[in-house]
Amino acid sequence: MEPSLRMITLPVCNLKRALSFYEKAMPFQPVKKTIQPDATHVALKVKDGLVLVLMLRSEVSRIYGITEKANNGTILTLACESDEEVDAAFANVTATSAHLIHPIQRDEWSYSFVFSDPDGNLWEVIHIELL
Repeated sequence: MEPSLRMITLPVCNLKRALSFYEKAMPFQPVKKTIQPDATHVALKVKDGLVLVLMLRSEVSRIYGITEKANNGTILTLACESDEEVDAAFANVTATSAHLIHPIQRDEWSYSFVFSDPDGNLWEVIHIELL
């Protein structure tokens, strides 16, 4: 068996708000069409079998014993295939309640921006020209 990364779980304070944010800011759609009113988590299709799970902080605390309310230092990176994809993602993200950490910038090998979602999770959206 070869291990592979298939799921990322993000703790959120408000599931409905988080789901609305990710449906608008990113091209992610729920795995299930209907979300139960008492749901503690929701799974979103990302790409190539990767799933992003938004889970209520209270549930994360109950299951994993994690009570940290701030970002844990993890940065999630959404790799784009072109600068135009980065620009489109920037337009989507800035039309939401995201907090822009650094605006679009170009350096010698990439084109990117960084933002945090409403729960403080950090995201980098990047096109790496050498990939």
